[in-house]
Amino acid sequence: MEVSRPPPALGGGCLRTLTTLLLLVSTGEKLDPPLPMSPDCGKPQQLNRIVGGQDSVDAQWPWVVSIQKNGTHHCAVPLPRPQILQKLKVPIIHSDICSRLYWRGVGQETITEDMLCAGYLEGERDACLGDSGGPLVCELEGLWYQIGIVSWGVGCGQPNRPGVYTNVSLHFDWIRMLRQRSREGLHSLWVNPRGDSQVWALSWTQPSTGPLPYLLASP
Repeated sequence: MEVSRPPPALGGGCLRTLTTLLLLVSTGEKLDPPLPMSPDCGKPQQLNRIVGGQDSVDAQWPWVVSIQKNGTHHCAVPLPRPQILQKLKVPIIHSDICSRLYWRGVGQETITEDMLCAGYLEGERDACLGDSGGPLVCELEGLWYQIGIVSWGVGCGQPNRPGVYTNVSLHFDWIRMLRQRSREGLHSLWVNPRGDSQVWALSWTQPSTGPLPYLLASP
């Protein structure tokens, strides 16, 4: 499948560029129609509907993903130990506070509206290498809602440098567009995000399915 419309928020490195694509891969073709709800998790004005679906069984990723650039595997990182799925509880940080934090000191970065931040001001607990594309979820009345995707940060667990996540709700229209174009089965995705000679390819397989452990928050 060739995608003519590039994904939003194309600035930054490969993991930052492809994070939104990985969200689509992880939900695949098993999305149900939106259901009206009003969860209140960090950004209540944007999280007013949910999308249900299917995911993998416990302890397995929903999809096996291969990322290629111009035919060559790309964005692979050696995973530190332990090499098994981990979880961490982190608080949401207001975007204004996060922006000020990332403009302090060296290595200044811009926090845009399609990003959200989570973590601790003292650092120490954070997403890191190999976690990109993973979900940031919150619980409301016994249901889990995906509000973000692990995207980027400065180092791992650094003071005043919280983790930065893709804001799922702001990309829902783009996700729905790609979903509409994949009705006949989507097993690979080609994009040319910068309009140059570089072409990115995603391919995936689904090892197994089971109950959805969380829901996608959408506008």
